[in-house]
Amino acid sequence: MKRILFVCILGLVSFMTISSQTIKPRFGFGLSTFATSGGSIDTDVSSRFKIHLGATYEHEMNESLMFQTGLLFEGKGAREYGAVGSFSQEVIYNPVYMIIPVAAKYYFSANSDLQFFGNGGFYAGIGLGGKAKLTENDAGNIEKESAKVFSTDALKRMDFGVEFGGGVIVPFSGMDVEFGMLLSFGLTNIGRSSNLNVNTLKNQAYKLYVAVPFSL
Repeated sequence: MKRILFVCILGLVSFMTISSQTIKPRFGFGLSTFATSGGSIDTDVSSRFKIHLGATYEHEMNESLMFQTGLLFEGKGAREYGAVGSFSQEVIYNPVYMIIPVAAKYYFSANSDLQFFGNGGFYAGIGLGGKAKLTENDAGNIEKESAKVFSTDALKRMDFGVEFGGGVIVPFSGMDVEFGMLLSFGLTNIGRSSNLNVNTLKNQAYKLYVAVPFSL
């Protein structure tokens, strides 16, 4: 898996060096959560506020269609809570991922000033670090512990999924500022089998961002 990912990254870098690209530094925020199913107890999952930053690269296929990739650092995670009788368990996941998107982006103009776009594709996520905080309450006896989020008792490091969204480009002070929204749905079950609360655990995120382009 690591060898395949390395070859993909090398191919993207080679592609960018031989093609004219637009670089777009990006900063954004949104809500991250988990899609879950199954498990030994009823589980409630709530979202967490997260930020992301990095840059995307766009290669022009024609005047309207772009190939898009990039490198982003993104916080994900959620709060997971379950209870049976007098026993309850809360786990707060705070993973940080390096995200590599591969997408198509289509531009269309509404008038001479505004330009709208839609995009969709896939992403690969590599877990970099973070913490998982566990709180157990057994009839008033409370125990707390913290561990690395990518461990044998928490989450798997690799994540793959789909991502789509859209937005608008607005001229501002001589720059074309991009405002966008993205919906991200993980396809990989990132939960470990030792996680007793659920059988499957998949990342989901709802994000807003702003980006400013720089052409090469």
